[in-house]
Amino acid sequence: MEAKAINLKELYERDYLLWLEENVRLLSDRQLQEYRYS
Repeated sequence: MEAKAINLKELYERDYLLWLEENVRLLSDRQLQEYRYS
């Protein structure tokens, strides 16, 4: 049971980091476009 909880935590953290990375990329893309077209 303990091992399963640790695995879930690792999966959750990995998903969160991927989500964060994607959001940062989207934000920076949007800011670059605004800068380019302003």
